[in-house]
Amino acid sequence: MAIEESERYNIPASVKMAQGILETNAGASQLAKKNNNHFGVKCFSRTCSKGHCSNFGDDSHKDFFRKYGNSWESWRAHSKMIVSGKYKTLLKYGDDYEKWAKGLKKLGYATAKHYDNTLIELIEKYHLDELDK
Repeated sequence: MAIEESERYNIPASVKMAQGILETNAGASQLAKKNNNHFGVKCFSRTCSKGHCSNFGDDSHKDFFRKYGNSWESWRAHSKMIVSGKYKTLLKYGDDYEKWAKGLKKLGYATAKHYDNTLIELIEKYHLDELDK
């Protein structure tokens, strides 16, 4: 899916894989298991239909996360969010995963203090940049 989405939306597969690994705790998170949400995509709708989003006990009462019917839907929604919103400026970085990681952090994708460095470490540890070739 990472390569397919990269070819279609020009988001480096290495970055998508690293985000997926990080955001799902390598597939072990409740968000991934119960919501098929592989990227921590929040729901900001004020008129959610039943089953559109959910909140877990360890989340703030204001944090609702999107639910997806399957993993593929999550990957596609993430791609569309990246290329159509405030993150689309990152497309200028091509396959430069370090610039992407730093840009995602700078633009507020996640609140984790070292989000960018963690993405870079995952990419380098698992040689995810090979997916970009």
